Amino acid sequence: MKRFTMKTGFNMLAALVLGVAFLFSGFSGIPYAEASTTGRHVITTPAGVNVRSGPGTNHAIVGSRALGQVITVSANSGSWARIGTGQYVTRDWIAQSTVVSGSRRVNVGAGSVLNIRTGPTTAANVAGTLANNATVNVFERANGFYRISSASANQWVSAQFLVATTTPPAATGFIRPMTSARVTSEFRSASRPNHNGIDIAGAANNTPQIRASAAGVVTQVVSNCAVGNRSCNGGFGNMVIIRHTMNGRRYYTLYAHLSTVRVSVNQQVASNFHIGNQGNTGDSTGPHLHFEVHRDSLWNRVNPRTYINFPALGVWW
Repeated sequence: MKRFTMKTGFNMLAALVLGVAFLFSGFSGIPYAEASTTGRHVITTPAGVNVRSGPGTNHAIVGSRALGQVITVSANSGSWARIGTGQYVTRDWIAQSTVVSGSRRVNVGAGSVLNIRTGPTTAANVAGTLANNATVNVFERANGFYRISSASANQWVSAQFLVATTTPPAATGFIRPMTSARVTSEFRSASRPNHNGIDIAGAANNTPQIRASAAGVVTQVVSNCAVGNRSCNGGFGNMVIIRHTMNGRRYYTLYAHLSTVRVSVNQQVASNFHIGNQGNTGDSTGPHLHFEVHRDSLWNRVNPRTYINFPALGVWW
């Protein structure tokens, strides 16, 4: 049997003290996963979070914050974040956020779409979709998602499926053919694989001006279609086609369903020239512009988003 000595007792006491210190460090000295992060955060749970008067569920609820809402964390207390005087939220359902800018291109593969969600989580509701190769502006990144709208609109997409955009080398200078509108239907989306352009709608209670997307020469005009004749001009209704030459390459832009046409064949037009007005002629179910871009030859359609930076589906500019 090993003899107990004063040295042995001292070693045992030292080990006990160290053990107790380590035990308590496990409760108070090891920080929560994000305990050191302060600054801009967003709410990541569809249910939202309760705001409490102190750092714990035993404190009174004094408010709430909704999915996608931006908060500012000023300090941390364990697994709770302080967002104001006497205001705390659990860190379980918030994520650090970074303000970003620029554009990204959707990369989900041909025939697939990217879901737009109401918050930075796959648990959020789907509010719409983006077609493959669509270009979107990004404003914020959090929890593996990009916000693609203002904070009030709260539209998010997975960052995994967005890639950096590059300026196409073959053409520059195309502009949006309407100054205040929104995209209502994408180029060859999963639900409309044969839709060879994008649909753009301005205010329905007037006739917004349609503008030439680039300088060029008018090659085709149809102006005799009446509203209700859905087969007129093959469904395009009143229409203008403009030929463009950029960097030695040929392009065409097509503008369909117009209410009025203000140009004629062989007329030279400048970029942003008023060529007609939004309408509802041809195979159309409401006032809008059907807009196409053709590259190299007429009817070789390409996605207009390749050359023009349109906001996400449904977002006004």
